[in-house]
Amino acid sequence: MLKLINIAIGLKKIEADYIPENSDKSAHITLDIKTRDYAAENIKEFGSEYGRMAANGLIRTLDELKSGKRKEIPSERVVMWY
Repeated sequence: MLKLINIAIGLKKIEADYIPENSDKSAHITLDIKTRDYAAENIKEFGSEYGRMAANGLIRTLDELKSGKRKEIPSERVVMWY
């Protein structure tokens, strides 16, 4: 699990900070809306896996906006995986 905070969307990108579960450290992620390519800072102790999970959370948010399931961008979001 991780938490996306400070989610912001512009014309070409969506970005946020993410905090891994049971951590007080955060990192930043930026995702291109059109290509869905992302650039994520890694938190040394957690590696790149959490950056990929954060990207998936932002992609899910974009898909919900596009489908109408979500009307506006949230400022925070919890991302869970199984």
